Amino acid sequence: MMLADSIDRVDSFWAQQLAITTAMLHSQQLLLVPHPEAVPSSSILVFQHRSFTCLRVPPSQYNTIANAIMQPDTVPLAPQWWQHLLQDSFAEAIGPAYLGYADRSDFRPIAAASIRLLTPDDDPVLRAFAVAVGPIAWEHSGLGDQAQPIVGCWDTDLLVAAAGYTVWGAALAHIGVTTHPAFRGQGYGKAVVSGIGQHALAHGYVLQYRTLRANNPSLRIAAALGFQDYGTTLFITQ
Repeated sequence: MMLADSIDRVDSFWAQQLAITTAMLHSQQLLLVPHPEAVPSSSILVFQHRSFTCLRVPPSQYNTIANAIMQPDTVPLAPQWWQHLLQDSFAEAIGPAYLGYADRSDFRPIAAASIRLLTPDDDPVLRAFAVAVGPIAWEHSGLGDQAQPIVGCWDTDLLVAAAGYTVWGAALAHIGVTTHPAFRGQGYGKAVVSGIGQHALAHGYVLQYRTLRANNPSLRIAAALGFQDYGTTLFITQ
């Protein structure tokens, strides 16, 4: 169980993102909120935390979606439901995605001698690794931000996995990870998430881990390292 202060930091982050109060996160509401007019967006975010669900939608579609979610067959976390509702304007669904958190009270790091923090001297190796994992996996890992700390894991002299984090809202370390296709399922991903998690905790952050609910190997990493299931997200682009 995470510390109360850590839970408060996570709740405060999402309350701010959704423009709601933290108390609402612990309610049983199904809430529809338009994107701020000052931040125009055609995307749709579905966020679910326990029995609370919030939908952030474009103001122009507010009424249409408000009517639709009142129907008995509403499944806001199902991409197919949105595809049926939006028809031709539906472009892509990312999710449903697991959203997990850990702090120093429940994170369970593992010992791995072959991991270390990368340095600027490792940039050529990291670029070669990005090519090896492929453009889609590399993009989804979020490791392209050169400013973030990255931990790598080696098999002999080959970089086989990497994990890093970017800071969200000054409180959360959002972890990204990917593994060389030829070395998946051998514990390397867990090793680098463990290493980067310890780095983030040492800097005072709460760890955030997000992956597709359908990605069972990635979910097993989260469970093994002590991440607590906080919620589910679905992101719809139009």
